Amino acid sequence: MTWKKIKNGRSGAPHGIVSARAGTGKTFTMIEGINRVLGTPTSGVVGTDEQESIWSFMAQGDAPATITMIAFNRAIAAEAKSKIPTREGVTASTFNSFGFKTYLRGTRGKVKLEKFKVRNLIDEFLTTDTSQNRAIAAATANIVGKAKATLTGNWDGTTYTIDRDELRLLQARFAVDCNGHEGAIFELVPRVLARCIEMRDVIDFDDQIWLPHILGMAYPMSDLLIVDEAQDMNRCQAETLLRAGRRIIAVGDEFQAIYGFRGADTQSMERLESLLSDDPRGCEVYSLTATRRCPASHVELVQPLVGDITAMAEAPDGRIDEVDLDGMMSGVRSGDMVLCRTNAPLVSAAFRLISKGVKAVIQGRDIGDGLLRLVDKLADNPVVSTVADLGAALDDYGAKEFTRLSKSRHSGALLQSMQDRCDCIRALCHGRDSIDAVRIWIRDVFADVFPDGKPRVGVLLSSVHRAKGLESDTVYILNRELMPHPMAKLEWERAQEKNIEYVAKTRSRDRLVFVVDEKEMEDE
Repeated sequence: MTWKKIKNGRSGAPHGIVSARAGTGKTFTMIEGINRVLGTPTSGVVGTDEQESIWSFMAQGDAPATITMIAFNRAIAAEAKSKIPTREGVTASTFNSFGFKTYLRGTRGKVKLEKFKVRNLIDEFLTTDTSQNRAIAAATANIVGKAKATLTGNWDGTTYTIDRDELRLLQARFAVDCNGHEGAIFELVPRVLARCIEMRDVIDFDDQIWLPHILGMAYPMSDLLIVDEAQDMNRCQAETLLRAGRRIIAVGDEFQAIYGFRGADTQSMERLESLLSDDPRGCEVYSLTATRRCPASHVELVQPLVGDITAMAEAPDGRIDEVDLDGMMSGVRSGDMVLCRTNAPLVSAAFRLISKGVKAVIQGRDIGDGLLRLVDKLADNPVVSTVADLGAALDDYGAKEFTRLSKSRHSGALLQSMQDRCDCIRALCHGRDSIDAVRIWIRDVFADVFPDGKPRVGVLLSSVHRAKGLESDTVYILNRELMPHPMAKLEWERAQEKNIEYVAKTRSRDRLVFVVDEKEMEDE
């Protein structure tokens, strides 16, 4: 994956990269930096030496007439808006909001935002509703989204082209389960992308960023453009950043880059630093290393993974414990988090908690939707009428998929995803007396719990990927032997696994608990 050189380079105060470790207050640092640039520092705020250096750097050069902060989500954008002066030319938004405003200016027409635009377009091509077509539609929509995120393919004004090798790489890179329907899916993807461009009065969330780029629209220029969570940018977002800022400051933690499977460029900060360094302005690199979240014992635990993270001088010692599963079940409390590298162990844990009368939810409604699609596909066979039949069909499906996927040299992520889905459904079948009961259980246990600061009720169970941005006083980690995941074979996959372990171990503000089996405890 390559990025284009910055288009708006000119001499002046240098661009900046801020490498910020987990819990070091990077969002606060950027918001207060904007206040310093505007000459309105927050009364009584004194930063660490690292923060004061960053604020002095941000204030270099001529005072910017326009400042934009691009935040990771709407909650952070709203926080920024509430804490910087209300002033013309100064704003905070998400990437999607920024792209949407650009698109509205470029079209000057009435535009409808339709979340299911791609699925609706696919339904125009797949006119019958069968379990096979539902599987084709899901995989096609997934690859279309990844093609947009990575700017894969080419639009010549009338036709969208992606060659088969590019499509195979997208499928493998992002573990898209095509269920043996690659031919139909690969034919659909460019047709759907072309229709996405042609249907310009209806857009979805991916279009908000992708269409302005594809259509060559002019982005509103900011004298100072600041981006949060820069390690999670995909190529489309990065190109937006490079075309919309005269001076760019990017903050993120390269060791928290764990969203490669979603379309993020796992080397986004390194690429950005290289491009900004080649610009006439040059680029300076700063660090935030003192975590305010993690106790001293937790920092010591993750330093072999990330050597420069440090604890604040006044940080508490914190606690690191080990308990068996029964110990977790008796000790977990409302507001605690339970994390795991994969989802299947979370299903079993959620079942036990709910059976004890403890409110529990697994983060990720879209995960549940994917499991429902697989259940529907298996249950579409006339011989599958009971939960036992479903289990047998699942075993057969898993064996065939393992054989098929193992033939790919990019099989690691695909096999991880397939195995986790099968294991989840096996766990969900436990204790259910009908396939419909399995479906109800899936809908009940999976939900969306966003990292927006809103209070939670009950125990939150989450994959480590979904927990980034979250924190809790007490965090339990299940199946630590899955970090790194044994199926991670490629270099980028192994790097992501190391980052996943770092993220998992830096979510706790006080007590970090590893859940181990009884034999493991006896052996220690």
